[in-house]
Amino acid sequence: MIFPSKGRNGRAALHSYRRRHGSETVLEALRRGGNGHCGAIVAKRELIEDVWGDRTQDSHVVETTVGRLRTRLAPDSDAIVSVPRRGYRLA
Repeated sequence: MIFPSKGRNGRAALHSYRRRHGSETVLEALRRGGNGHCGAIVAKRELIEDVWGDRTQDSHVVETTVGRLRTRLAPDSDAIVSVPRRGYRLA
Protein backbone atom coordinates (compact mmCIF):
# COMPACT_ATOMS: atom_id res chain seq x y z
CA MET A 1 0.00 0.00 0.00
CA ILE A 2 1.40 3.42 -0.92
CA PHE A 3 0.59 6.51 1.11
CA PRO A 4 0.95 10.12 0.04
CA SER A 5 4.11 11.56 1.57
CA LYS A 6 2.55 14.88 2.56
CA GLY A 7 -0.69 16.18 3.95
CA ARG A 8 -3.32 15.18 6.41
CA ASN A 9 -4.78 12.45 4.17
CA GLY A 10 -1.44 10.63 4.07
CA ARG A 11 -1.13 10.67 7.85
CA ALA A 12 -4.75 9.54 8.27
CA ALA A 13 -4.25 6.65 5.85
CA LEU A 14 -1.07 5.55 7.63
CA HIS A 15 -2.79 5.76 11.03
CA SER A 16 -5.71 3.71 9.70
CA TYR A 17 -3.33 1.08 8.30
CA ARG A 18 -1.45 0.80 11.60
CA ARG A 19 -4.72 0.49 13.52
CA ARG A 20 -5.92 -2.37 11.30
CA HIS A 21 -2.52 -4.04 11.42
CA GLY A 22 -2.49 -3.84 15.23
CA SER A 23 -5.95 -5.40 15.46
CA GLU A 24 -5.00 -8.26 13.18
CA THR A 25 -1.77 -8.88 15.09
CA VAL A 26 -3.58 -8.88 18.45
CA LEU A 27 -6.08 -11.40 17.10
CA GLU A 28 -3.23 -13.61 15.85
CA ALA A 29 -1.49 -13.40 19.25
CA LEU A 30 -4.74 -14.46 20.95
CA ARG A 31 -5.06 -17.37 18.50
CA ARG A 32 -1.56 -18.54 19.47
CA GLY A 33 -2.30 -18.09 23.16
CA GLY A 34 0.13 -17.24 25.94
CA ASN A 35 1.67 -20.68 26.11
CA GLY A 36 1.16 -21.67 22.50
CA HIS A 37 -2.32 -23.11 23.03
CA CYS A 38 -5.44 -21.51 21.60
CA GLY A 39 -7.65 -20.30 24.43
CA ALA A 40 -4.75 -19.65 26.81
CA ILE A 41 -4.61 -16.31 28.58
CA VAL A 42 -2.38 -13.69 26.97
CA ALA A 43 -1.21 -10.94 29.32
CA LYS A 44 -1.58 -7.30 28.26
CA ARG A 45 2.18 -6.81 28.68
CA GLU A 46 2.82 -9.75 26.34
CA LEU A 47 0.45 -8.29 23.74
CA ILE A 48 2.18 -4.92 23.96
CA GLU A 49 5.59 -6.50 23.40
CA ASP A 50 4.42 -8.81 20.59
CA VAL A 51 2.30 -6.30 18.68
CA TRP A 52 3.88 -2.91 19.29
CA GLY A 53 7.37 -4.01 20.37
CA ASP A 54 7.47 -1.29 22.99
CA ARG A 55 7.61 -2.06 26.70
CA THR A 56 6.81 1.56 27.56
CA GLN A 57 3.48 1.51 25.69
CA ASP A 58 0.43 2.11 27.90
CA SER A 59 -1.95 -0.83 28.41
CA HIS A 60 -4.78 1.41 27.20
CA VAL A 61 -3.67 0.73 23.62
CA VAL A 62 -4.48 -2.98 24.16
CA GLU A 63 -7.90 -2.19 25.63
CA THR A 64 -8.71 0.12 22.72
CA THR A 65 -7.53 -2.41 20.14
CA VAL A 66 -9.52 -5.24 21.74
CA GLY A 67 -12.59 -2.98 21.78
CA ARG A 68 -12.19 -2.33 18.06
CA LEU A 69 -11.75 -6.05 17.43
CA ARG A 70 -14.95 -6.81 19.32
CA THR A 71 -16.77 -4.24 17.20
CA ARG A 72 -15.44 -5.81 14.01
CA LEU A 73 -16.33 -9.33 15.21
CA ALA A 74 -19.95 -8.46 16.07
CA PRO A 75 -22.14 -10.46 16.63
CA ASP A 76 -19.34 -12.79 17.80
CA SER A 77 -17.76 -10.11 19.99
CA ASP A 78 -17.91 -12.43 23.01
CA ALA A 79 -15.23 -14.55 21.31
CA ILE A 80 -12.62 -12.39 23.08
CA VAL A 81 -12.84 -12.89 26.83
CA SER A 82 -11.40 -10.41 29.33
CA VAL A 83 -9.70 -12.12 32.26
CA PRO A 84 -9.55 -9.53 35.06
CA ARG A 85 -5.99 -8.54 36.07
CA ARG A 86 -4.51 -11.18 33.77
CA GLY A 87 -5.24 -10.35 30.11
CA TYR A 88 -7.38 -11.77 27.32
CA ARG A 89 -8.15 -15.13 25.74
CA LEU A 90 -10.31 -16.52 22.97
CA ALA A 91 -13.49 -18.28 24.05
